[in-house]
Amino acid sequence: MMVDNPESEISSRMMMEMPFLFRILGVTFMDRLTEFIKPFGIKRREARYIAVLSFMPLTQKEMCEILKIDKANTARAIDTLRKDGFVENGEHGAGRTYQVCLTDKGKAVSRELHSFILSVWKEACGGIDDAEAERFMEFLERVCRNLCGEKLDADLALMRDAISQQDIKKLSEVTL
Repeated sequence: MMVDNPESEISSRMMMEMPFLFRILGVTFMDRLTEFIKPFGIKRREARYIAVLSFMPLTQKEMCEILKIDKANTARAIDTLRKDGFVENGEHGAGRTYQVCLTDKGKAVSRELHSFILSVWKEACGGIDDAEAERFMEFLERVCRNLCGEKLDADLALMRDAISQQDIKKLSEVTL
């Protein structure tokens, strides 16, 4: 029997509980993140930009695409981070565009942020083996693909191009 049959017990359970569990997961992480970043004087939206810029300098357009955040919110966040000394303009690109990069202050916060994320990740994944994680990721991608179609592939490719496995390995070594 397929899970999309609303009369099956597991289908009913998934329909009711899956959105709730994802919401609880998101809220719990965001609450912890909010508490963690308070001493740095940044907000959650700014933490996202610091996290993504820790991998490489990016233009504001690239940040919008990777983070799925509109231009106006990205510009406001970058202006705040620049004013507070976390980011600066890097190399110029085509025309008037330039890359945004972390300052030493931003890099220090980035290391702390990645250490925090890694510790929460380890806590969340405690007792889950590689095979279970692989099945979960396959399931999650399939659910997303059912809802997003081919757009998911483009979004995943963009994110994976920006953040390589080597970058993640390097960060986890630095933050341990």
